[in-house]
Amino acid sequence: MEDRDPGGAIGNVVKHVLKFDESVEYQAEYLGFKDTSQEAAIVDGVLVENGLLRQDPLSGTWSLAIVDKNTPLESLRTVLTHFQTAGDRPFSKLYAKLVEPPFGIPNGIIPLLCALVFAAKGRESRSTAGRRASG
Repeated sequence: MEDRDPGGAIGNVVKHVLKFDESVEYQAEYLGFKDTSQEAAIVDGVLVENGLLRQDPLSGTWSLAIVDKNTPLESLRTVLTHFQTAGDRPFSKLYAKLVEPPFGIPNGIIPLLCALVFAAKGRESRSTAGRRASG
């Protein structure tokens, strides 16, 4: 279940976030990582603690947060806005904005925020395509 990525622990977590909807084994506590792994510590400390990965208390299923303009985490809304804004915007500007106050986000967390946005947009695209196909 735990395939290692050359991107280290952060890279492994990013991979599981991006493939969350496609892989039942990733739709689990700690995104399917062993509870004593470095990846599980990242998942728990960043995603779970910030409400970005939640377990439904009734069904027991795990889900990633919905990422849209109403997302409560301002840094995640900032990433979403960056990628939704038309034109060619350098990633370095987004990066600089996130590492500086008021956000002060550690470098390693930025790929996780981007992965959450990409995963959410992928879900949105599949949902829209499904509605068009059935309509």
